[in-house]
Amino acid sequence: MKEKLLKYKEIFITIIIIGIVVGVIIVNFYKNYQKNYHFQEKLVSNESKNQYQMAENDYFIKEGKLFISYDGDTMIEVPGDFASIENNEAFPEGTYQISQEKTIFYYTMEENGYFLYSDDAGKNWNTVCFPKEGNIKDLQFIDKENGFFLTIKDVAMTEAKGAIYRTTDGGKTWEEMGTGIEDVFKMDSQIRFFTNALGYLTMPYNGGNACDLYMTIDGGKTFTKVQVNYVPLPDTNLDWTDIYDTYYLPTKQGNTYYLKIGQGLDGDYNGGNSKEYFSNDGFYWSSDEIQKMALDNARAVFNQRVANRSDTIFLKDFQQYRPESTEIKVTQEEAEEIANIGFVEAGTIGETGDEENQTFTIEEVYANNFFTMDYNCINEVYQNILRKCYVFSRENALGNGSKIYIDVTTGLIIGGECFGD
Repeated sequence: MKEKLLKYKEIFITIIIIGIVVGVIIVNFYKNYQKNYHFQEKLVSNESKNQYQMAENDYFIKEGKLFISYDGDTMIEVPGDFASIENNEAFPEGTYQISQEKTIFYYTMEENGYFLYSDDAGKNWNTVCFPKEGNIKDLQFIDKENGFFLTIKDVAMTEAKGAIYRTTDGGKTWEEMGTGIEDVFKMDSQIRFFTNALGYLTMPYNGGNACDLYMTIDGGKTFTKVQVNYVPLPDTNLDWTDIYDTYYLPTKQGNTYYLKIGQGLDGDYNGGNSKEYFSNDGFYWSSDEIQKMALDNARAVFNQRVANRSDTIFLKDFQQYRPESTEIKVTQEEAEEIANIGFVEAGTIGETGDEENQTFTIEEVYANNFFTMDYNCINEVYQNILRKCYVFSRENALGNGSKIYIDVTTGLIIGGECFGD
């Protein structure tokens, strides 16, 4: 009996040992399987990244599945059946946007179009059906809620019908805003919006060798043609607008808008160069050339004004001005008439002040070139010319104004100043 119990015990122990060995084998097999599976999955992922050169805010399609990446490394699968899409060019430029704030794709299936979008970096997705009407392009969201796109259809020659659509609820609903310039777009028209109201539309013509630009401030309902000032070309009989006739969509960096105007594909003036404009508000455009021309014009006008000031009223020859007398030979009434002329000229330099607040004193002051210096020249005080003067002063409610120095002996204005902000 005792021997039989020992035999059963050995059999039981053997079974336990066999069970442990089998369990270890199964566990190791599962671990290796999981390791190999994830390794193969990683290989597929890396191969896909290498094959499609994943970048930040990029996408690729593999075996009917759509993947996006916000950082160029971590991939997120987008829900949906994309088996009918065969290559990575499935979403043309202008039919999708990828950012953590707003990701949206537009695609068509049978008779309908669909917007598929996420507002939380790919965690949740929504699909909106939109009737298929022509080709959708320039899909863009300026923030999470406000977006636009352009439809082009019924193309005849280079003209087309279509519409600009806007959403203010993140893409749930879309409103038709406008139908172009006199209800017409061009086949290659483009739009770009910077706010919910401010946007631009291109209208190419002449076989694409030229392009007009239009601006809207009501979300695409109405447009006005963008035109800029320019410096006439010095070495050609052609008009500036005949050469620089291709307007591109503006861009924005920081708070400044930038506009490029080129010569089109057929332009060869000055090596086919382009002009660069900038704006602080997207309405009024300037350029380095325009600002230089404006400065030159202002300088010329200012300097001509200085030159036209009468030397019987304003002292101009400070080198020869050496009156010996300090006797008051000019009456207060005469000085006031002279001061009125001085204040008019002071208004071309700075703030004149209010006439009703005019005061005057008689005091000794140094002559200066306030009324005789050229544009942007440095104010100069003549320490060797100290004269007794009527000093007339006018000041406005903000504390800004000017002073006029009139020599009590000669009646000449020998200087002045503007004060305040």
